[in-house]
Amino acid sequence: MLCLSIASCVSYPPVQPGLLADASLYMQDGVKAFAEADRLRAQALFTRALSIYQGIDDQEGALNSQINLAEVALSARNYHAARLYLQRARAVAETAGLQHYQARIALLSAQSAVQQKQYIQAEKILQSLLPAFDGDMPVKISGDIQVPAIANRTLIAFALKHKAALWTRRYANALKFPGIAAPLLAARLLRFNAVLAAEQGRFEAAEVLLQQALAKYKVQLSRPGIAATLVELGQIAMQQGHWREAQAYLQRAILVFRFMDDPGSVLFITESLIKVEKALGNTARSEILSQWLAQKKLEQAKRMLSSQNFSPETGLAKDVPLP
Repeated sequence: MLCLSIASCVSYPPVQPGLLADASLYMQDGVKAFAEADRLRAQALFTRALSIYQGIDDQEGALNSQINLAEVALSARNYHAARLYLQRARAVAETAGLQHYQARIALLSAQSAVQQKQYIQAEKILQSLLPAFDGDMPVKISGDIQVPAIANRTLIAFALKHKAALWTRRYANALKFPGIAAPLLAARLLRFNAVLAAEQGRFEAAEVLLQQALAKYKVQLSRPGIAATLVELGQIAMQQGHWREAQAYLQRAILVFRFMDDPGSVLFITESLIKVEKALGNTARSEILSQWLAQKKLEQAKRMLSSQNFSPETGLAKDVPLP
């Protein structure tokens, strides 16, 4: 579960009178809802804001709304919707003289590619966003794009099993720059280091690091971070054959993902849980879970076919699922 959203929704415009005030409040509430992992509410609020901005020909407001909607879609792994939103945002940026938004659009495009395991494509996109490095030290860090870009590049390094330690050090060094350090970024570094420790067979050290990350996420009430860390703790336990611990961690992760209305992650974790139940000798339970998983995957495949009904004019269609 390395692939989590690194970026966060863009800030909303300052409050203005009339319709602009309404749109600004929708954006503000949408950002809050997204931070609380309430995707459906965030989507609805950003869509309302987008409608207002388009209705008064406020292109920058519409652009911000499109970018935020793309990020909501990415968090739900609805790549079709995310791609359309980003295409619209890119077009507005090009025609309305808002080129400074292109870096964020590129970052989300790279993140989408990472999540879909299109690592070569993602790496190419990230090249223009990454800072220069002197060994494992960034020469400088500017803006709010480069640290997420380094994090995504680190994800690629782990996925391809190539220079993961180097990119983890680069990410760690980027966090040392003034104004960069933040609890959620630090928690992500702990998880990167935990993976490195586990790959070296230092499972106890990996677990300590993950517990530290989990504590940071809980203080920040970051449900995505909490859920992902619980999954990783479960995976560490499985590697050691600690099946009871693995079962507990995975079950806790499922509860968090269900609260977040993230059935795709629930299906992913259920596959691991089936292995755990088999290892524990719970044959009946593993068979029940296997049947349930097969049925849900079939339903998911059918729903995904309906995602082509998405319209970037009105937002996500009613029958588009959260896969």
